[in-house]
Amino acid sequence: MERVQLARLVQWSVKLRGRKRLQKVVCLLREAGCQMNTEFFLHHYGPYSRDVAEACDALAAAGLLEESTSQNPAGVEYAYELTDRAGELLQQAAQHPKLGPALAELERFQPLAQRLLSEDVATLELASTIAFMHRTHQDWHTSAQKACEFKKVDPASQSARDAAMLAREAVEWRR
Repeated sequence: MERVQLARLVQWSVKLRGRKRLQKVVCLLREAGCQMNTEFFLHHYGPYSRDVAEACDALAAAGLLEESTSQNPAGVEYAYELTDRAGELLQQAAQHPKLGPALAELERFQPLAQRLLSEDVATLELASTIAFMHRTHQDWHTSAQKACEFKKVDPASQSARDAAMLAREAVEWRR
C-alpha cells in the first residue's frame, strides 16, 4: 500500500478512529477494485493486512500521522490525524511520477471511501468479511452465510443484512 493513499484516507476522515476501521475500509476499497497493493488474510476480526498496519506505523513513526489513544469498553482505541507536514506532502505527492498515479487511483473511489469511513465499525467488520469471502465463493448468499458463521452472527439479523448490503455495494460500486 502506498503511504500517500493511507494518508489521503485519514485526510478524508479528518480524524480516523480505530485501526480496525482503517483495515476494513481498505479491504472494501480493494474489493471494489481500487489498486492499493495490499494482501489480506482472514483474521479473528475479519480481513487483515500487514501492509496496511506497516504503512500506518511508518507514517506515525515519521511524524506524518498523529496517533492518539483512548480507553473504551472494548479496550484501547487508536485515532489518527494528519500532521500539517503530511498535508503539505500530500499536495506535493500529486505531482510525483510514482505517487501521483497512486493518489489518482484512490481519488476515483473517494465517494465510496467517505461512505465507508462514516460507517459503523461492526458493520464494516462483517461487510469486509463477506466481501473477502465473495472472492472465493462467488455467490453473495454463500459468502454472507460463511461470514456470519465465521463471525458468529445470526445471518437473519438486521446487522447481517446491513453488512451484506454494504459488502455488495462496495464490490459492485464501479459497475
